[in-house]
Amino acid sequence: MKGRIYFKLKCLGNGWAAELKAKIGVSTILIALFLFSYGCSTKAEIDLIGMKKGILEELLRVTPENPLKVDILNELAYQESWNGGQTPLDNVNSAKKLAEQIDYKEGLVEARYILGLIYFLRGEFDKSKTSCEESLDLAKRIKYSTGEAMAYNGIARYHQVRGEYAEALKNFLKSEAICKNSADKKDKRALAGAYYGLGALYYYDPEDYKEALKYFGKYRRFGKEIGDNIIIISGDYTIGEMWQNLNQYDKAKRFFWDCVEKSNEIGLIYNTANAYEGLGDVATAQKKYEEARLYYEKSHQHFLKTENALQVAEIKKRLGGLYNKMGEDFQKKEYYKKALEYLREALKIAIDSNIPKTVEKICNEIIFAYNRLNHYKSEFLCNKLLKEIKEFLLKNEMLKQKLILDFEKAAEKERLKRTFLIIGLIGLSIVLVVVLRLSIKLRKQKVKIEDQAKRLEEALIKEKELSDHKDDLMKTVSHQYKTPLANINSTVQVLRDYLPKLTPQEIENQYNKILSNLERMAHLIDQLLKFGKIFTPAEHDLDRICRDFIEELKSNEGDKHNIEFTSSGDCGKIKVDKDYLEIILQNLVNNSIKFSSEGSKISLELFCDKESAVIKVSDNGIGIPEDYLKMPFERYHRGSNVGAVQGTGLGLAIVKRYTDLHCGDISIDSHLNAGTTVTLKIPRIACEKKGVSYE
Repeated sequence: MKGRIYFKLKCLGNGWAAELKAKIGVSTILIALFLFSYGCSTKAEIDLIGMKKGILEELLRVTPENPLKVDILNELAYQESWNGGQTPLDNVNSAKKLAEQIDYKEGLVEARYILGLIYFLRGEFDKSKTSCEESLDLAKRIKYSTGEAMAYNGIARYHQVRGEYAEALKNFLKSEAICKNSADKKDKRALAGAYYGLGALYYYDPEDYKEALKYFGKYRRFGKEIGDNIIIISGDYTIGEMWQNLNQYDKAKRFFWDCVEKSNEIGLIYNTANAYEGLGDVATAQKKYEEARLYYEKSHQHFLKTENALQVAEIKKRLGGLYNKMGEDFQKKEYYKKALEYLREALKIAIDSNIPKTVEKICNEIIFAYNRLNHYKSEFLCNKLLKEIKEFLLKNEMLKQKLILDFEKAAEKERLKRTFLIIGLIGLSIVLVVVLRLSIKLRKQKVKIEDQAKRLEEALIKEKELSDHKDDLMKTVSHQYKTPLANINSTVQVLRDYLPKLTPQEIENQYNKILSNLERMAHLIDQLLKFGKIFTPAEHDLDRICRDFIEELKSNEGDKHNIEFTSSGDCGKIKVDKDYLEIILQNLVNNSIKFSSEGSKISLELFCDKESAVIKVSDNGIGIPEDYLKMPFERYHRGSNVGAVQGTGLGLAIVKRYTDLHCGDISIDSHLNAGTTVTLKIPRIACEKKGVSYE
């Protein structure tokens, strides 16, 4: 035998290590006997990845009951798993049993993972998941990172075949994160598995073949690095698939034939079947139907030997799909009948194995074939079948027998239904003549009733609006009057307590404050009168409304804050309720003033485009706590950091309601002690939302 095996022997008991390289031409048995008769009492570590099956079997025969024997059994089970049969199960179960006996936990982790792989390749997906989860649990307990990565790959494959792509992606990425920077061969094998899974995810969802090709290339490259022929061959197949989907048929065929030759050389039945399936797909795409049929039949024969239910169902589905294409191109019904033979067999296997995605694809092909045959209202029958299949996936055994329908019997029932339907239509025609006259009278009465109901509904809506406005009026009085009244009260107290000590100028300043707040209250009265009216949008210059508001605000506030206004874009005339918009601006800017330090900057920005107007109010104040941001528009709800600042918790609730009346959107971006930005977006197209309230 050609090649080399690298043996690394550690004897931890007496503290020395020996390395031996031997050509395979030397008897492997003699080398093994030398290693195990040398007097070491601890385990020997031999690099088994890439070792041929014959050499592994030869080593197994001479290896005593120690951790190395567990590793050899695991490697044999891994290599044989792709061919099906009982042998890989026997080997992995022997590995599990021995690992438990000698307390070799790392070997037990790997044995459980490989058992999960074997179950997966057989189409027993629930068993596969359970075994991989057991492997992951033990790997975590003993802190065996390589085992964790393998188990994550196994669990991800389960979610992938179930169509649960987000969960699959999460587990593949966990495996990649564990092994990404490791030089260990087992880690590289696990990393290759993660890359294969990520490539498959891009292949199926969102069908990004170029991105999938990148990951499959990495998968194949790692296989070459560690000398794992199974990974190399699988890489050839998957890269061929990608080139086929990118319509590069010559490149695809080259990779598929490489896969056939390498698989036959080392006896990998599963990979040979995959490659023939790929060649069939290429021939189908090129409309070489007879060539495609021959390749699919070869693939079918090989998959039957592996006992892989998923792949057997898949290749039968492909044969059914091929005959559907032939029927469509050659317009021959016998091809559709042949397609149904394969598709029924595929459907039964897919349902028995509980493979949702494959079931759905097979049903689509069945619907296609029955529609082309025009088989007794086939679309109705197949839609009914698909509905029952979905119920099966939820209830399994309860609907299993009901699900596997005999299509001919179902079609016969449908034909009888059509006969009864024709008889019924004749009788219905007679009845309709009699009913027609009555329906005219009933229609007139219905129109009257609907008109009365409509008037009543409009009256109720108006009553509801009036009630809502009344509530808002009272709440806003409380909210808006509190600040000026508090200011007047504090000024009066200053005059009462310190009047003799104040200069004439200081006294005048205090009186001016009282007058300013009285003017503000007068302004609020005017606003509240407007507030009580029905929402009535009209065309207004939004830029002018904002500028007038800022000028009035500056005259009241003086130099306490640096208030800026900027405008960009062509706003022109926009249909808004001017009074409601001023209340929105007043609440937002007043909040910025209340919760920002004196001298800080407060900005009002206006931007317009063809679709909407955007208003932003920003400050550098105390910000809004994260828990409050989850429900900022609830009434009477205030942030935990407001301290002694006066308020009722109604301001943002009012803003939200009036924004909704304009069919607008409002969002808040805030960070503690870093300020707040409130963004208001109002569409140019006028709208009316009746009945909007806080409730």
